[in-house]
Amino acid sequence: MSNILPRSHLYSLEAVQANTVWVESATCYLSRLAFEHCILPQSLISEEILPFLKESSDYIAQRKYSSVLYLLNGMGPLAKKWNDGLSILTSQPNLKTSTLLNWEGVIRPNDLVRRYKAWCPLCLDEWKSNHQVIYEPLIWCMKQVSICSKHLVYLSDICPSCKKVIPMLGSRSIPGYCSYCGSWLGSKSGSPEPIDQEDLWITERIQEMLTNNSDPSKATCELDGKHCLAIFDANGGFCSSSSEFLASVFGVHFATVNRWKRGENPTLPVLLKGCYLLQRSPFKFNRDLIEDSAIASNVSIGSRTNENESQIIKLFEEDQKRYLERYVISLCSSKSISDFYRRIGVRQYMIVAKCPSLHEYALKFILGGRKAKQNRIRELLKLVLQLNVTPRTLKEVANEAKIPIRSLRRYAPDLCKTIARRRLKYETQIANSKEDAIMDRVYKGTIELLSKGRYPTNLEISSFVPHPAYLRNPRIQKVIKRAVADFNP
Repeated sequence: MSNILPRSHLYSLEAVQANTVWVESATCYLSRLAFEHCILPQSLISEEILPFLKESSDYIAQRKYSSVLYLLNGMGPLAKKWNDGLSILTSQPNLKTSTLLNWEGVIRPNDLVRRYKAWCPLCLDEWKSNHQVIYEPLIWCMKQVSICSKHLVYLSDICPSCKKVIPMLGSRSIPGYCSYCGSWLGSKSGSPEPIDQEDLWITERIQEMLTNNSDPSKATCELDGKHCLAIFDANGGFCSSSSEFLASVFGVHFATVNRWKRGENPTLPVLLKGCYLLQRSPFKFNRDLIEDSAIASNVSIGSRTNENESQIIKLFEEDQKRYLERYVISLCSSKSISDFYRRIGVRQYMIVAKCPSLHEYALKFILGGRKAKQNRIRELLKLVLQLNVTPRTLKEVANEAKIPIRSLRRYAPDLCKTIARRRLKYETQIANSKEDAIMDRVYKGTIELLSKGRYPTNLEISSFVPHPAYLRNPRIQKVIKRAVADFNP
């Protein structure tokens, strides 16, 4: 009897392709586990997993967990809690590799995993034809992955039948099928769209990451007692290169690059976009110094602009006046050209390479000393006063321009007073119009009560005002007396 192994509460189902780049995702594992028990994922979660995790009955009944289950594939408290619980319930110790928990403390958890499914229809069809297990790899759940590296086609993310996006783990999820209409998601043909080299490069880097998912130490280094990605090694080319130059490539503040060099965790999407321009994997050590000349050709030819960059370049080339109208506040309030590019969400290096005239125009507008800054703030406030819109408060203007109120008051006290007076006048007009409307209702209501033979007591009149406290207003009392006098001349 002593040789009998301990029994698991749920089926001891193994994750598909564990410890490989094609490891099964945690959400897919839950779907397959429910399928093996011949129940729906919703039933498995609400009747077995959540009670085991000691969640409240209120939390279970209202299904508060349903909108965040995609996070099980990533990292953080939710993923850790569920992973530990599932490992105990199934007696499977290696479920951690179905998540990104091993990368906690190395990269930030922001923007890592998808909320809705993406899949390769060719992979699904191939597995079904070969009678293999139908599942969803963790790599398909990564937000930065848009290509299947096996078949070199873009991943699908909309059901071909019902045209809906599919939640990562729905109440009726079955791997390979739409959880809404039940249609098979596999196909013998993929997207005909040509593959973009940047998307392919980023997918390959994510594969490098997941290859080391069970042991991230192979792709990391130690920096001041912290585990960091290999690219940030103190002896590598990244840490030896200029922070200002790297900041222009990654589209971040140079202080952010300095923090990366000191061991702060980076955001993976930003890191991968910049690393593509550098043609360096963040998961590999490289001693070569990063220089402008080494990446200039790649930026000008092989790299594409992001949505914001394309939009601003197109707008500038088509109509400089509209460009100025749209970005005048950011241009006027930016401390430097780098600050301007960060505010509008573009990378300085890309703008310089793709549209030098735009960079020169913005640089000319922004450069200047203290007097120029004062003039820019005055121009900004004059523009605000000229706009034919609802008058804004000084705080709203400061927040929109991202300038402290004290700076506005320091450089343009007269215009600040004008803005404040205009807003006060607007608010007074609104208040007076509301009060006039209330008094008009009270007057008509009093006449109506008198015509019905009812005396206009405060209780009767209170039905004509938003709140009984309005009856304390002397103007309201005068209107009532005037209505009584007009009714009984």
